[in-house]
Amino acid sequence: MDRQNLTVPTDLILSAVSSLPELQLPLSWIFLILYVFTVVGNLGMIILTKLDAHLHTPMYFFIRHLAYMDLGDATVIYPKMLVNFAVGQNSISYHACAIQMALFVVFIVSELFILSAMAYDRYVAICNPLLYNVIMSQTRCHVLVGIPYLYCTFVALLITIKTFISTFCSSQISHFYCDDVSVSLMLCSKGRDIALMINLFSAFNVTSSLLVVLLSYLMILLALCQMRSADGRKKAFSTCASHLTVVVVFFGTLFFMYVQPKSAQSSDIDKLSSVFYTLVIPMLNPLIYSFRNKEVKNAFHRVFGKKLKKSYGDLMDRQNLTVPTDLILSAVSRQPELQLPVSWIFLILYVFTVVGNLGMIILTKLDAHLHTPIYFFIRHLAYMDLGNATAIYPKMLLNFVMGQNTISYHACATQMAFFIMFIISELFILLAMAYDRYVAICNPLLYNIIMSRTRCHVLVGIPYLYNTFQFRVTGVKVWKFFPLLLYYWTPCKWVNECLEISKVSAEVL
Repeated sequence: MDRQNLTVPTDLILSAVSSLPELQLPLSWIFLILYVFTVVGNLGMIILTKLDAHLHTPMYFFIRHLAYMDLGDATVIYPKMLVNFAVGQNSISYHACAIQMALFVVFIVSELFILSAMAYDRYVAICNPLLYNVIMSQTRCHVLVGIPYLYCTFVALLITIKTFISTFCSSQISHFYCDDVSVSLMLCSKGRDIALMINLFSAFNVTSSLLVVLLSYLMILLALCQMRSADGRKKAFSTCASHLTVVVVFFGTLFFMYVQPKSAQSSDIDKLSSVFYTLVIPMLNPLIYSFRNKEVKNAFHRVFGKKLKKSYGDLMDRQNLTVPTDLILSAVSRQPELQLPVSWIFLILYVFTVVGNLGMIILTKLDAHLHTPIYFFIRHLAYMDLGNATAIYPKMLLNFVMGQNTISYHACATQMAFFIMFIISELFILLAMAYDRYVAICNPLLYNIIMSRTRCHVLVGIPYLYNTFQFRVTGVKVWKFFPLLLYYWTPCKWVNECLEISKVSAEVL
């Protein structure tokens, strides 16, 4: 920088997502949940398409690379945003901004060309089905993603280098991340030239990729019109319906953001559009490609179902027990059409439960001002709440995904024992908290003496020991089957049912 004789800011100030301070906290939670969904969904798609041999086809090869781009696009922006929310500031270092901008350009432009490559793949599959495997060879697939990666890396480096070797007149960025257009507006010199170059590249990238998509679907439409069979048309259309949905949502968002009249543009609309195509769309893409997709569902069963069955079979062989293989659980709702919305509601509630209780545990551990008896009990209450929910709902959600309501014999025993331990421990911790409040109000001068560290540990330790004893009283030697806890959790929690199961278990053992 000394050779260039430039003055650069140490830190750059990012704009807040919302100008209303009271919205910062709820927005941070919303972004955290959306980002978790994005990471889990795209990582799941990547793992499935890598491990399952039935998904080693050109279409899923492109879907995997689309998942790479979606995951990278969101990860470049939102972890830093969430850190800023946590520390209460909106700043980013000069070099971190340059890295973020370069990676963002690589991921977002690569996604355009991957979508166009996927459109070409669908065109070949429908219009040339007999030559599909010859045309869409492994070499051609790698070329169709390799060339865009090289081109996007060149464009990103060119824009980033030209921008960050220029002189900055301001340290305030008019966006919540280092967007190339927003950063170019901060430059004293060559700002207009760099902005023009960015716009030209953007116009070329969008136009060329969209042209390939439109031509591919025009040829597909002509091929569909020539088909005489209605079933053939329906099957052909179903093969490209998911991709067409992604294309419409992605390009529609871009056009909404950049093609609207200048007078109608506002900072809030630009930020909302950016959130949509950098976080919401990456979260939706895995859902779009897996919803009603039998190949993905079957792959999930093949990849994860075999591991579950193998672990269960090995354990049964070692124990040499005669027990029921599986237990059948009742559905949450008797109406099948409610299963999908109910599963989403439970997933959102469980994510809130995990994030909220983990946040409380971390806060009460790290902050010295919260090292008091009341927050000691609150932390242990968070342990119980987190354990109680985790003993039930991950398995329930897994059953929703796999379309079944079964649980293994030993997994049900494990879940039942943990549920009893967590729920009864919570009762005694609430009693301990009531005693703590009594001492604080009725004996404030002696509070620190009465509620000593030793007494606090006794007030939670004795209930833990008592409820650990409940493990054995259920009639099943649960600790022998503890490794299955990693695989089998489900809502087998109703007390009357569990008592009946424990009686049968005792008789068998």
